[in-house]
Amino acid sequence: MSYRRGKMIVMSAPPPFVDVIAQKILPTISRTGFDRFIVAWPCLAEMKVRADVQLQPFKVHGPRVAVRTFTFSDLCAKWPNDHLLESRAPLLLFVLNGESDLHVGDYLISVPQGYFVLVPSGVPHWSGSRPMIDYGDNPQRFSDNMLFMNHCGSMQVWMNHDRGNEHILAGLNEILALQDSYLPRLIDEIQDECAEQRYNQNEIIVDLLRLFFHRLQRGLIENRSFHPSRLASERNSLQQDYNPIEKACQFIRDNLHQHLTQDQVARHVHMGRTLFIRRFRAETGQTFNEFITNCRMEQAKILLQSSEFPLTFLAHSLGYKAPDYFNKLFLKHTGLLPAEYRRKSDQ
Repeated sequence: MSYRRGKMIVMSAPPPFVDVIAQKILPTISRTGFDRFIVAWPCLAEMKVRADVQLQPFKVHGPRVAVRTFTFSDLCAKWPNDHLLESRAPLLLFVLNGESDLHVGDYLISVPQGYFVLVPSGVPHWSGSRPMIDYGDNPQRFSDNMLFMNHCGSMQVWMNHDRGNEHILAGLNEILALQDSYLPRLIDEIQDECAEQRYNQNEIIVDLLRLFFHRLQRGLIENRSFHPSRLASERNSLQQDYNPIEKACQFIRDNLHQHLTQDQVARHVHMGRTLFIRRFRAETGQTFNEFITNCRMEQAKILLQSSEFPLTFLAHSLGYKAPDYFNKLFLKHTGLLPAEYRRKSDQ
């Protein structure tokens, strides 16, 4: 609730995040499923027409300016003339009250109350610094938005408000950061599901959303979050503790069966490709491909020693479609063919 006093907008205190999740967000997921989930793609032409959501073109005027840094940062580019940002981390938004007007890419989207919006990584979205009147004079504009985004392996949660032609950034009691590295991973998985047309895609996205908010709710109840009064010191601590290369190495080990690329893994840890390649070589002492091959060969040795899997199956389980190529790499790595290594291990 809010009311006006002259030009000042006075707002009552927002409900606690735990109550919002329990009373509004989780019931909305259970009641509506995928029907109220929207993916904000970069171009208006990519957006599907929906009766419940208004879309209108909004031309982008300024140039894109890449943000280059030698430290970990989620921000990859700015559109300063248009007050847009591009992040390596996806942004999830829930419209708590009213109707939210969002500038994404080259269009405006008006999202009703009780809807989720996912802005994938790399999609330009509004920074919050532009006056709302630039998007149309609307004294009756009203919305409360709850937003979720990764920052250094933790989940940042905050509230924003639109009142008429004013956009009100989150107050001190409306920002939290939760130290749980699994939460950013869940949003990444939701983004990955949205990018592919696969069986049961919608049901899986809903399950991931439900899991995300149940886990977020538990972390808040267990007081594993902190407020802005500690944000500056905690941010420095998080940046020191969070090592995206360590996270990348673990992701590789967990997905040796997949075709892994530098772009894919860099995006997973929210880094630019060039910085990721440089830091990966510096911190592991190996190139990206050398690291993957070494991990696969070590895993192959374990499987050859501890299982009776056929060699063709073993090669496929390690991401090699051609068994002959796997045999060649294993011979180069160990001096033995896989079958020879297995016989020697059995002796």
